[in-house]
Amino acid sequence: MRADSRRRKEKSKDEGDISYLIYSQHAKDRLNSRAISQEDIDLVITYGRRLHTRHVVIHSIGKKEVEENGKFLERCAGLHAVCNPHTGKIITAYRNQDFKGLRSW
Repeated sequence: MRADSRRRKEKSKDEGDISYLIYSQHAKDRLNSRAISQEDIDLVITYGRRLHTRHVVIHSIGKKEVEENGKFLERCAGLHAVCNPHTGKIITAYRNQDFKGLRSW
């Protein structure tokens, strides 16, 4: 992990600043229609597992992350954020409890 991304994560956790996250218009529309907050996306990016697949990076929170990091993540269980690996821009977000479909190709 690069030092600048570590600093951003530390800043987001310490100060609650999520201004560094960049959203596509599609992601903004989906967050709004699916009642997913930007704070939830920040938690997924910060604490979620990462899967590099199909030319994207998927950040996800499952039961494992909730158990390892604390109950404050329970509201994010099953939440996935899909990001562009080159720009870090959030492309979309969705909820799905089934992690079997997440596979590297």
